[in-house]
Amino acid sequence: MASEAAEIHIGDVGTVYQVPTYDNDLALANFDPTTATVKQLIFEMPGSGVLTRAATAAQVTIDGASVWCLMYTVVAADVVSGGFHQQPGAVKMQAYVEFSSAQKWRSGIVTKDQQNRPLQIVGNL
Repeated sequence: MASEAAEIHIGDVGTVYQVPTYDNDLALANFDPTTATVKQLIFEMPGSGVLTRAATAAQVTIDGASVWCLMYTVVAADVVSGGFHQQPGAVKMQAYVEFSSAQKWRSGIVTKDQQNRPLQIVGNL
C-alpha cells in the first residue's frame, strides 16, 4: 500500500510546518537553533513560487527522540495574499539559520512530513 499524502487543503490556515535541525558533517547531531540571529523556512508552493517566512525554534519529539526544529504556522494573511495553499500540488521546504558568528546552515529540501508522507496540497470537495 502506498503512503498517503499529508493532506493540506486549498485555503487551509493554521497548518504547522516544521523542519528538524540536523548537522550531518561528521556525525548525526541535533543542534539548538534558538540563538541564531536569522531563522527562516523557505517554501516552494504550487503556483506561488518561493516564499520565505521567519521561523521559531522549538523542541519536538520525533521517533521517540527530542529534536530541535524550525517551525512556521500559516496565518490567514499567508493564504489571502501570501501565496500559501492556493493550488493543488507538492510542497517543498528548507530551513535556514544564521548565527552572529557568521556561521550559516541550510537543511536538506524537505518534501515529506515526520510520518514520511508527501506534503501535498489538495482541492476541497
